[in-house]
Amino acid sequence: MHLPNYHNGSIVNLMSSLLQAFGGTSAYNPLELLPPSELESVKNVILFVIDGFGYNYLLHQTPDTFFHKHLQGKITSVFPSTTASGITTFLTGLAPQQHAVTGWFMHLKEIGSVAVSLRFQPRCCEASLRKDGVSPETVFGNANIYQQIQRQSYSFHHREIAGSDYNTRINQCPQKLSFTTMNGCLRQLKQTMIANHEKKFLYAYWGNFDELCHEHGTRSQQVNAHYQELVKKFTAFAQAIRGTDTLLLITADHGLIDTAPGKIIEMKMHPTLRETLILPLCGEPRVAYCYVRPSKTQQFERYIQQHFRGMCDLYRSEELIERKYFGLFAPDSRLHDRIGDYVLIMRDNYIIKDFLLGEEEKMHLANHGGLSAEEMFIPLIVVK
Repeated sequence: MHLPNYHNGSIVNLMSSLLQAFGGTSAYNPLELLPPSELESVKNVILFVIDGFGYNYLLHQTPDTFFHKHLQGKITSVFPSTTASGITTFLTGLAPQQHAVTGWFMHLKEIGSVAVSLRFQPRCCEASLRKDGVSPETVFGNANIYQQIQRQSYSFHHREIAGSDYNTRINQCPQKLSFTTMNGCLRQLKQTMIANHEKKFLYAYWGNFDELCHEHGTRSQQVNAHYQELVKKFTAFAQAIRGTDTLLLITADHGLIDTAPGKIIEMKMHPTLRETLILPLCGEPRVAYCYVRPSKTQQFERYIQQHFRGMCDLYRSEELIERKYFGLFAPDSRLHDRIGDYVLIMRDNYIIKDFLLGEEEKMHLANHGGLSAEEMFIPLIVVK
């Protein structure tokens, strides 16, 4: 089990380094591997996030590629090690302890519903919560890094997500650009860099690697082919921007771990456990938030201990807040409502799935959210 290093070695600390270098502040220490002094005078700083690009995945690839040559070291994700929590950290500079975005499925007490966080939809149907008069600010808060950054700032997202409710709220970058291909993204990055002589911060996000891992598994031919493509494109991009006083940072929000069919727990096979809950499981397949009927707590605990021994660890949710799993300092008041009464953290490569009536019962071949080395460790690649 590997916990986030919120003291000086996580993506929260990376954002602290960037904020402090660009005129802002953070309650979190800067990243030990990248102090603010190495960023302050650089004309262009690019932060490129490749969703799902784990450190352990990189170590298992052929060495001496572009990524290996510029590998500064490994850092950690946040908890849970998932896109919803990690990307929110990149764009707010806060740990989940403060931003309270806790996974793919979140119980939102303020609207009395379980929502799909990144889609800003109720889990039961595909309709924006905006239609019910719920604003993204209510769910995601108002923090964003661009309020503090004192240099020209640009963000780059795929056209499919650039205008989403989540991205519109969390990404408060004053100048937003969109693309449809990796070539288009890199081309826009270069054009923006050389457009004028002002100091700039450029943030870019690429989601295809994560999607391919989910669908085919991290060791699949499809993922390997995409990885090789990324190596070639970033090698060429780094060559193209030489001499522009640019620092290119490449990292990820989390890694992934492959799941075998025999390591899947389906809640429909455990009706006795289901009757102890007042809501379907929330969070992620690797980290499940359990909302338990007060009269059924002993039955719930006993069932987990008897039937899931060796498959997961059971914690009271408050215990994880106290142990600083979600971050340091005082928690946001919404955090308590969004992590249930108990948390199941899956061991090895187990996952747990709880489908609603009518929901497509789809299983990913690779998953994230947990505390394995594969999920928690991510690379910090620094190209000067």
